[in-house]
Amino acid sequence: KNRNLPALNAWQAAARQPNDAAAAVSQAEPNKMMTSTRSDTEDDVVIISIDERAGSAHSQEPPRQHIPTTDRRRRRTRGRRKRPPSRRGSGGGGGGHAIKVAAILMSTALSMCWVVACLLVFRQDAASPDHHATLHDLRHPLGNLRHDFLAYREGLRRKREVMTDNVVVKTKDVNAGEATVHQPKLKPVEAGVGATAGDSAISKSQFDSPLIIFTFRRADYLRRTLTAVWNHHPANKSGDKKGEGGNIAYPIVVSQDGDDAEVGEVIKDFARRFTKVGVPVFHAKHPKPEDPKKKLRGEDAYKALAVHFGWALKRLFVGDIYKEDETNLADDRDLPLPQRVIILEEDIEVAPDFFGFLHAIAPLLDSDSSILAVSAFNDNGKKGIVGDVSRLVRSDFFPGLGWMISRRTWAELEPKWPSGYWDDWLREPKQRQGRQIIRPEVSRTFHFGSDRGASYNQFGEALLDIELDTADFEWEKHDVSYLERNKYRDAYYSKVLNAEFSTWKRAMQAVQNADVRVEYNSWKQFTKNVPKMLPLMTDEKAGVPRTAFEAIVETRPYGPGGHLMFLTPPASKLRENLKNGKSMTMLDFSETLRVVPPPEK
Repeated sequence: KNRNLPALNAWQAAARQPNDAAAAVSQAEPNKMMTSTRSDTEDDVVIISIDERAGSAHSQEPPRQHIPTTDRRRRRTRGRRKRPPSRRGSGGGGGGHAIKVAAILMSTALSMCWVVACLLVFRQDAASPDHHATLHDLRHPLGNLRHDFLAYREGLRRKREVMTDNVVVKTKDVNAGEATVHQPKLKPVEAGVGATAGDSAISKSQFDSPLIIFTFRRADYLRRTLTAVWNHHPANKSGDKKGEGGNIAYPIVVSQDGDDAEVGEVIKDFARRFTKVGVPVFHAKHPKPEDPKKKLRGEDAYKALAVHFGWALKRLFVGDIYKEDETNLADDRDLPLPQRVIILEEDIEVAPDFFGFLHAIAPLLDSDSSILAVSAFNDNGKKGIVGDVSRLVRSDFFPGLGWMISRRTWAELEPKWPSGYWDDWLREPKQRQGRQIIRPEVSRTFHFGSDRGASYNQFGEALLDIELDTADFEWEKHDVSYLERNKYRDAYYSKVLNAEFSTWKRAMQAVQNADVRVEYNSWKQFTKNVPKMLPLMTDEKAGVPRTAFEAIVETRPYGPGGHLMFLTPPASKLRENLKNGKSMTMLDFSETLRVVPPPEK
């Protein structure tokens, strides 16, 4: 510890008198400004400067003396006031250490809670279009975590994504504050586009399929919906595209619940636009006795929505809405009674071929009593697991969100229309009567309403991942006769039973090469295994799995060009269903397909 003492002594001696060696060097080499001498006993170097003008040697700053650790501590604490023993805690400072340990443990516990919460969020939002990139890792826990993280990240990206043909519009709702909505660009009115009932190319009978849009207080959402309808309405197409969608009339009815002034201005704006291309627009107002500023959520909102639906559909099918128009812009109010009605809500955007799709299915809806309705929406139509834009299927599950109902079916439902939860009511066996719904594989509608709605955005994440078709498929050239009930059942069961059987573990690998069939023996097994490998919805209504056709749920795990995967009951049950569907009534047969037993009465 005394390693630097010799160097210190040498420095002190040099300060008192010139070093002989240094003086010799100074005389021999007067131009040098400094030199050094090395101690004979130690390795320490003493630096001495030579001043030519003074002729005397002045030592530089000596090396820092090493001071023992204990001495340094004494020096640092010298003069300090000691803390009272009560602040130190018992045990000579042990209390402070215990506090530090407790703080660390608490921080660790909070961090673990945060990690668990994040994992729950990731698991809830696991609906990624890129899920197939990690499907082979899902048997490992880290693979599951990585899959959920990618799904969550993709969901955030989809929310932030703004399509290039959109503009951002900010509006302010008195109850919800400021909201940002991505609006499609409004297509301008073109010269020579449109037709009216007086034209020789169109007769009044072609005005028998009106489109009705239900709205309340979300004027920004209504504008986006009407913009998409305007852009893709057959009467607003020009050149070779003019008239695509068959019926180029499609009169438009906007039924408003209440008397929101901003909503009324949006309706008037689009009524003027559609009138210029020969499409009559009618504005109906459903009177509301409640406080106009009252927020309607939950059960109250669902009841108000059902009452509004029943009121407007009844008046539309009997033609009263045409006579009580609020816009006063419709020149021709003498339109034929609707044979079918297309139904939208204020937060639904339509695809370019929306009208063409519905026109192609309308004759089948009118003639086939086994069809309850036609819907443009696929509940499991998420980006990355759909691909065939021309493919239509039958389903036992009613999806809504852009649908068409016939006059015959409405006449049956109108006398018993419910006072709340009309969509779940329509899914019940008493209403459905074993009938089915026609829907596309790739959705022709997109539900964008994520706030200020009746459902508290219950399925918001799943709905925002739905892929909206942009292909503008030419439906008038497509034969849809394969959707007739018996013809469709035979072909579909043949396709399913001939698919390669696979276990749950190897299904994702097998479906890369061929269509596969995976069996579930119970609904519990279905809901347990499906989320591990596919971003499908796993709920049921009235015993019918979402999107299912006779208890079969299908998907296309690898998207466009990929093969189909069928999630089915055992093969023996499939063959029994194929036989019973031909010999039993539709209602009795539908009861044998339930994946959960009916509730006890």
